[in-house]
Amino acid sequence: MTPYALFTAQSASVIKKSLLDGELCVDLGGRFNCPFGFKSVDRMYANFCADLNGPYPFDDCSVGIVRAFDFLEHVADKMHSLWEIYRILKPGGFLVSMTPSTIGPDGLAGMGSDQDPTHVSYWNRNSFWYVTDPEKMKYIDNTQVRFEPLVVDNCYPSDWHRENRIPYVVALLRKL
Repeated sequence: MTPYALFTAQSASVIKKSLLDGELCVDLGGRFNCPFGFKSVDRMYANFCADLNGPYPFDDCSVGIVRAFDFLEHVADKMHSLWEIYRILKPGGFLVSMTPSTIGPDGLAGMGSDQDPTHVSYWNRNSFWYVTDPEKMKYIDNTQVRFEPLVVDNCYPSDWHRENRIPYVVALLRKL
């Protein structure tokens, strides 16, 4: 099974369970293409309107799933974003993320991460080490934000992405 297929299958499973359990599921930057059952969060035209460079509009430990598809690259402060996601997630809650990557699974530099003028932060699978690996967490003095990585990998979500050298990093992380 490819990393993208594994990510898709495992994400669908945890999303289905959270929705069936009636948990709050939010889609960050989700004013476009917010999935059924999720509440969109964006600067405008969303269920929750907020500047996501500041505090997220949810109580601590109140969200079952945070979906961040094509979102993380639009916020400059990576640790602020990951801290806020961690803060609002329930223990055992999930971050489901899909973000343009700086490098593809073939080792070639990705063009999607820096071609869009609205991208202000750059990601690849190693970017998640600093919230999943205690050895790496110490280098940025991260003592609070800790996730279990279920799937973290660079991939091409489709042939079109591969042909245009637009890899993504997919991450399914569980809050510890």
